[in-house]
Amino acid sequence: MTDMKSDLAYKEYPIERVTEEKDGWELMHNGHWCVFLFRKHRKKFNPKVGDTLGLCSDSWGIRGLSINGKVAFYRTREEQKLHDQKEMEKEGAIQRNKFRNNNPDFRWKYETYEMFCCKEAVKIARALKTPTAIQKFQDNPRKHLELVSKEHSGNTFGMSCYLAYLYLTNPKGVVELHGALASLVGSEEYGCIPGE
Repeated sequence: MTDMKSDLAYKEYPIERVTEEKDGWELMHNGHWCVFLFRKHRKKFNPKVGDTLGLCSDSWGIRGLSINGKVAFYRTREEQKLHDQKEMEKEGAIQRNKFRNNNPDFRWKYETYEMFCCKEAVKIARALKTPTAIQKFQDNPRKHLELVSKEHSGNTFGMSCYLAYLYLTNPKGVVELHGALASLVGSEEYGCIPGE
């Protein structure tokens, strides 16, 4: 692993506000930007106002985070690209197989709809970066219209925001969730649960 501080994208900021949430801490820096530090790092970190937040971030998200010089995680641009690709493939395969196993017609009937919501969720999560920002966006989507496709219905937009939120707060919950169209066609028809 390359030294995080030598990365051209590395910047440091004083932490201006710490908001503890169920799954970790939301850290505000630079006047209004927030990042999320997951609770799995609890033994290593106890962030507080005034600590130095080190970030390696690109337009699609954060790939490195440190507090007072201690690294929580770090990936180079290439490592991040491979990581994202593997995560998407893994989550997508689990979800598709669940739906396809439970409904042999899922692929031609519903898979395009489901994948649209998943892709939009990743765009939202990468751009907004925190659960709080996603909730605010869902409540007032006009603020960031450029983030999402113009093809959204109310259902696809709501599901994409929820998937983005879940992706940041509980990634394993993404595959346990019922599908994007299940509330309209039923969980059995969509393939979320086995048919009789």
